[in-house]
Amino acid sequence: MDASFAFGCQQRFTKSTTGTVVNIQQSAFKGSQEDPKSQREITMALKTLVVAAVILVHFMGTVHSKRRRGRNNSPDSNKDSYGTPVNPHKSWLQFQNLASTYDSSQKEDNLYKTKDGKVVCKCPRGPPGPSGPRGAPGAEMTEAQLMAKFRGLIRATAQKRSSRIREISDQAMALMATGAADLVSAFHIELKNNVQVPKKSMLELRNYKTNVGQFGTFVRGNDIDFRTGQFTVPYTAIYRFSASVNVARFRDASLRPRDLVKVLICIDFQCDRNTSLMTVSGLSSNSRVFTVRVEGLLSLKTGQHVSVYVDNNSGNPIVVQARSTFTGMLIGI
Repeated sequence: MDASFAFGCQQRFTKSTTGTVVNIQQSAFKGSQEDPKSQREITMALKTLVVAAVILVHFMGTVHSKRRRGRNNSPDSNKDSYGTPVNPHKSWLQFQNLASTYDSSQKEDNLYKTKDGKVVCKCPRGPPGPSGPRGAPGAEMTEAQLMAKFRGLIRATAQKRSSRIREISDQAMALMATGAADLVSAFHIELKNNVQVPKKSMLELRNYKTNVGQFGTFVRGNDIDFRTGQFTVPYTAIYRFSASVNVARFRDASLRPRDLVKVLICIDFQCDRNTSLMTVSGLSSNSRVFTVRVEGLLSLKTGQHVSVYVDNNSGNPIVVQARSTFTGMLIGI
């Protein structure tokens, strides 16, 4: 019994059923006009039709199940869509390996190591746990006890500070006994970055290093502004200033005999009107990097400003290198 036989049976059953239904309809129409005998015949015909339909449905289901079992038991049933034989045992092992690999990768994604070597999970934080028991009440202190403790802290801090001042004072007195001067206002600072000065221009040096106290730099007082490079005169007195500026010229620059650079220490930004300290140097030397140094004394009044300027009077730009220095101190009234 194959599919063609079942299909032929289905067609024959359909034709016979159609004819039977037509006959039953005609008999029913006639039976309504004849005796009860015809009605019994119609009932029997309907019952026969129902039984035949049930038998045919069961027969078709049996044929379909046999065909499906035949396909599963055929030699091609153990091959994949590419025609490669499939081993059930290997398929199961591959499935287990894939599942374990996925689990391990998920675990590795959720774990990471901290700087101290601890393994921490990136899983979402759980709800907070129950609060612990309440601690014992603290010791009760009266106002007098609190004041006594506060006085003790103040006394300890004052003793520590007084001992430090005493050490400094002893050192200062020892130095003064040897004739060393007390520097009320003084500084020695370095330029932080390279500064390019365009041709035929004058520029004020700014942005000095703020890490004073290291590598020999120092500041006495709060009179120097590291950002602007300006020294504000605290007292009317005589001050000594010096500047050491490292200048670099470009290697392929064409030099002329009249090309020169000036380094000035000016008062209140007016280098021409006020008295200033100045040094002039030519650019025709064989060295590509050279140092221009200027120093001298100035009589200043309280509130005036002193800073360093570089005047590039040449046809090429120059570079003032970092670590160029600016120094000043109060030497007397």
